Amino acid sequence: MARLRYIHATSLVLALSVLAGSCASGAFNGHYDKNGVPNGYLSYSWMNKQPLSHLYYPGSKVVIHVGGGGNVGANPALAGALLVSNATGAEIYSWYTKKLASMGWKFGNDGGCPDWAVTCPQYYHAGHGNRELFVIAIDDPTSDPFGIPPSKIPPACTVYDMSYMIFSPGGTSVNIPSMGWNGGTQCWWTKKGRRFPPDAVDAAM
Repeated sequence: MARLRYIHATSLVLALSVLAGSCASGAFNGHYDKNGVPNGYLSYSWMNKQPLSHLYYPGSKVVIHVGGGGNVGANPALAGALLVSNATGAEIYSWYTKKLASMGWKFGNDGGCPDWAVTCPQYYHAGHGNRELFVIAIDDPTSDPFGIPPSKIPPACTVYDMSYMIFSPGGTSVNIPSMGWNGGTQCWWTKKGRRFPPDAVDAAM
């Protein structure tokens, strides 16, 4: 996974360890593969300018922006955000699946999730091989997603994160299992506090 750069949406505070290379000015060497996907090192700044890095479920609010430079070896470049929404996980997943499909993306995997993610379906661009990856994850707000304490996450129905990644030539693995998850049809936050939606877990787990 790429070195992560954490930026609070309001204060632009960097958290954790960010190496200087993550924001290098030499963003891109100008070479593309046969599908038009950039080769070589890509900076966080370059990634953050791509529309897919800001593909948010309508009405969502950004808690922090996340990302890092990469695309060297197995280290991808990525940019995205941790967000909150008044929609359920199931509604968020359904929207992304349809939206990405309309843009030529297909579901490819649902494994290797971070500790705070309940599920993390991953999509790849069907016409570009497996170098580009889009990840959307429903997060457990009590598990400090991206190191953010639950008290710092605004109350909402659902907390989720998304990121757009570009890997070096060769790409990443694509498994294409059945989609047994739905993200949960109920809210994490209720008037009685936070709770784990009983149907939020991947059905295959």
